Amino acid sequence: MVIEIARRVLTWYLSAMPAISKIYDALATLPILLIWIYTAWVIVLSGAVLVSLLPGVLLRRVRVADGPGWVLAQSIETLRLLEQARADNHVGLTLAELARQLRFDPAELEGTMRQLMDLGWVAQLDGDDRLVLVVQPEQTPVAVLLRQLLLSLYQATQLIWQGWDKMTLADLLRQPAQIG
Repeated sequence: MVIEIARRVLTWYLSAMPAISKIYDALATLPILLIWIYTAWVIVLSGAVLVSLLPGVLLRRVRVADGPGWVLAQSIETLRLLEQARADNHVGLTLAELARQLRFDPAELEGTMRQLMDLGWVAQLDGDDRLVLVVQPEQTPVAVLLRQLLLSLYQATQLIWQGWDKMTLADLLRQPAQIG
């Protein structure tokens, strides 16, 4: 539909400006063709951007990154939901279910899930799109997650790290949820 509108506008413009064809004759075809190709691609790429944003728009209340540590907070909330699903005897959650419950854009949540999968904490079921928590929170040190997503352990940051190395994932997940 938009391409049709663009075609009609270009046709109208070319018929209203016959001087171009009179002055440049056959050479006018090349710039006109280039303008049409440019216009068509702008329309196609704009449509692709709109379609990529559509899942987030359909959620209506998409949360956006609001500062440092956002990826860590997103990971903790995701792990909390996966742990709750396991406690309720559900066999994992799909990315769409996680995104809907957390009000995240599914495309943004994919990166977080990839990081959690790289850590070996979350896995995708074979032949299924459900994601499951594969670690035991009581035995999993949270320091691995914190080093990956928040703050590396350097001599300058040792003071900050005191106490974090003893915390388990279960301790972190017991904290009240801050979904807002």
